[in-house]
Amino acid sequence: MYSLVLTFQEFSFDDRDETMDEAMSLVDTIFKGIGDALVGARDRVYVNEYILMRFNSHDFDKTGTEKYSFENNQVEYIIYGLEEYGMNYYAAMGEIFAVRFAINLTHALMKPNNKGFGPWFWVAALADAFVQTAVDMDDIRKGRAVELFPGLKLKNTPVMMSYKDHLRLFMFIHSENGKFNRLMAVLHDKADQDLHEASTYVSANATASIDLWFLPQVADFLGNTGVLDGFVEDGRYYIEKEVHFSY
Repeated sequence: MYSLVLTFQEFSFDDRDETMDEAMSLVDTIFKGIGDALVGARDRVYVNEYILMRFNSHDFDKTGTEKYSFENNQVEYIIYGLEEYGMNYYAAMGEIFAVRFAINLTHALMKPNNKGFGPWFWVAALADAFVQTAVDMDDIRKGRAVELFPGLKLKNTPVMMSYKDHLRLFMFIHSENGKFNRLMAVLHDKADQDLHEASTYVSANATASIDLWFLPQVADFLGNTGVLDGFVEDGRYYIEKEVHFSY
């Protein structure tokens, strides 16, 4: 079992020190939530990817009031559940700001030029982080991806995060409370059908295999005798499963 404690919070942007504390607290909670959730997150990841694939998240190409409509912010509504649909988008942007600021502050603290300010080192790092976060937020509002961490590369390629990638992160570590009720509400709106009166049947087949490093004959024998539910082919052990689910 795992538990997640992150719930939506508003951020105060008037006081820089308070904003910094709130942002760093959010990031601490995010990493704790990820660590707790990894224990049993498989099904949750499947559901989240289904939501991101099947429903609309904020499209930055929309204009006017349309960009704040429910149809353009369905994923955000499923995550936050705020009554005014435009507020769900602003909730997502507020949390993205907090995450970007925490990352940029960490990077700013590592810069040698900021350390040159001596006793004003902390102030210089804060100013640097706010400036870079403003640039990141402007890119995100224009539909662009930003670097996960400045300078971080995998195989000489920067690791980038889009707006939807941030939603994927928030969906993973936010509390599950009310999430499925909101998902059903969005499905009801999209299908125009009461899900309580609808039935669903799913049938699936899956095949998995492992490489046999030793004793393939023994595994083959056990499979043929019915002790193991599978078969051996070309040095690999295969197992097939058929699953049926309905409600």
